[in-house]
Amino acid sequence: MDNKQKIGLALCGGGLQGFSHIGVIKALEELGIEPTYLSGTSTGSVITTLYSVGYTSDEICKICQENYERIMKLEKRVLFRMGINYMRFKDTKTEGIIDGRVISKFINKYTNNKGFKNISDITNKKVAITTVDTITMKECIFTSCKMDESNDNIDYISEIDIGDAVRSSMAFPGIFTPV
Repeated sequence: MDNKQKIGLALCGGGLQGFSHIGVIKALEELGIEPTYLSGTSTGSVITTLYSVGYTSDEICKICQENYERIMKLEKRVLFRMGINYMRFKDTKTEGIIDGRVISKFINKYTNNKGFKNISDITNKKVAITTVDTITMKECIFTSCKMDESNDNIDYISEIDIGDAVRSSMAFPGIFTPV
């Protein structure tokens, strides 16, 4: 019988502030605490994903520092087009100033290096990445766990590319191009 206590760690978003979660993971590592259950949304989903596939807090910090400029690069042409459309009173809601595909590629680069492609491949931890479908207003949970799917207000999805799951969680309308 396993008497080891299991704990969960939920990481929120918050843009750049979300990267402070790396410090939380560092503190847990120093205390020898290893969460079994992980969840994250937006920036927290980036940290959750990298940690769940085996990166340490120091490695996650280095990965984020090395890739920040590339990920957050403003799409100047999109920003210009949004400005023109705004002046013409056209709809700009389908645009974003940062190309969301960069998020998918970034995450896939680091998860594929560890042998993970779909979120269902993550078996060493129980992972949940959350988002909301802005069309149906249903909560979507991308998870590596088998879930009770009896709630009509939540879609549980396990067969999805990890990068696309994280991108969906980070898809802030007007900032990142939509999924």
